Amino acid sequence: MRMPDRTGNGRLLKSIVTMKRFNRELLVLLKEESNPGMINHEVEMLHEMLYFTEQPESMVVAHEIINVNKRKISSNRKQLKLILEMKELPPFVFLNNLN
Repeated sequence: MRMPDRTGNGRLLKSIVTMKRFNRELLVLLKEESNPGMINHEVEMLHEMLYFTEQPESMVVAHEIINVNKRKISSNRKQLKLILEMKELPPFVFLNNLN
C-alpha cells in the first residue's frame, strides 16, 4: 500500500481528493464545545484514516489465519486475501488481528 505524499506542514496532497466517499456513521465524542467546522474536519480526518486501514493490503499485514481443522496458523498473503474475499469463513477457521 502506498500512502499519499505529505507536504512539510503535514497536509495531504491532492491525491487524497480522488478517495471515494463512504456511507458510514461515526460517533464522535468531544470533551468541550466545538464549532461545526471543527467537527466536520475531525470526521473527514477519521474517514481518511479509515480509508487507508480498510485497504486489503493493510488487512493482510494485520491478520493471520488460525485453522483449527489443520492445526495451523498462517500469515500467507495469498491465503489471507482469499479468506478476506469470502462472504463466510469455513467452520473452525478464524482471523486473528495481530494488533
